[in-house]
Amino acid sequence: MLRLLQFLILAACATCALAQDWLKQKPIHILVGFAPGVRERLSQLGLDWRSNTPGEFAAFLRDEVQKWSRAVKDSGATAD
Repeated sequence: MLRLLQFLILAACATCALAQDWLKQKPIHILVGFAPGVRERLSQLGLDWRSNTPGEFAAFLRDEVQKWSRAVKDSGATAD
């Protein structure tokens, strides 16, 4: 069974670099620093914690939108 847990933090393009760095590092600090054992427990559950750059994340989002929009279109699903 594949388990996928994702969360993302989005900020406006005009967000200053200091705030972007804080938003990028804070979740890692919380997971690793304040909650000992959480990373290991996630690993036991088959989850892999990783962080990526804004460019990598943008590429991931583009790929996901393309993949799922094609799947929705092919299924004939509508929003009604």
